[in-house]
Amino acid sequence: MPKEIFILRHGQTEFNAAGKLQGHCNSPLTELGRAQAKAYGVALQQQLRQSAGNPEQEFQLVSSPLGRAMETAALVAEV
Repeated sequence: MPKEIFILRHGQTEFNAAGKLQGHCNSPLTELGRAQAKAYGVALQQQLRQSAGNPEQEFQLVSSPLGRAMETAALVAEV
């Protein structure tokens, strides 16, 4: 069975909102960023349900070790 890969970008951070470049700096998600991450989770859940022959299909969530990416991944996983 073919595998699917979904790539998500982190939600908006405080640096993004201020127009700053962040590189490897750690900037937390804004309220909008957290809402975006949860919306990613809902969309991903719907996509997985549509494409899965088995609703209990296993998947793996992989994230960068940067705080903004891990916070986004955790919020996606909660959904």
